[in-house]
Amino acid sequence: MLSKKYKFARPDIETIPWNSREVCIGDRFGNRIVFFENLQK
Repeated sequence: MLSKKYKFARPDIETIPWNSREVCIGDRFGNRIVFFENLQK
């Protein structure tokens, strides 16, 4: 999927400072959905 150059749907896993990882997917209308995983043990 990353081989195609979509302008809006280019998700990337990001490590957030408050100890979680997130993937945010947005569209051209400003909608977005966020998936996250808490890394705290």
